[in-house]
Amino acid sequence: MMKKELVFSFLLCLCCTFFMGCKDDDDDNGLAEDPAWTAANEAKLAEIAKDPEYQKVESFQQKGVFMYYKVLESGDGERPVFGMSAKVEYEGRFYNGEVFDSQLLVDGVITKYWDILYSGTNKNIPIVGWVEILQHMQVGDRWDVWIPASLGYGTRGNTTILPNTVLNFEMELLDVK
Repeated sequence: MMKKELVFSFLLCLCCTFFMGCKDDDDDNGLAEDPAWTAANEAKLAEIAKDPEYQKVESFQQKGVFMYYKVLESGDGERPVFGMSAKVEYEGRFYNGEVFDSQLLVDGVITKYWDILYSGTNKNIPIVGWVEILQHMQVGDRWDVWIPASLGYGTRGNTTILPNTVLNFEMELLDVK
């Protein structure tokens, strides 16, 4: 009996070691943290936080964490609520102004709606900062928005965005449904 327990314990340890050492492909994007990049991003966000042109809004999910926005144009349309989708024209930039993503109008048409306020099944859900900031906007609003790393891609980054990256979006809420 003792021998069976010993073999079982050994196999259990071996399995645990194997599974704990393996990573899901989604857990490792191959990007290493860059301390200089992180410091520059944090400095830019601190600069924006002091700029009187920007208003701050606290995260729903992370108390004490703020996003900053400047109203470029005010709309008077519907405000998204939980369960809706939003059509957004946007350009995403790093702290240094480099564009990393864009969905600007092409011939006056954007066909993609972002499921910003979870249906739970759709994979078309953006970063937490988007989900939260869009709930403060109305259709027709165009804002310059700064999202801290923890409400973006966090300490992991993604395939093209380094860990601890502050994100800047110029975004216009075109429609909700």
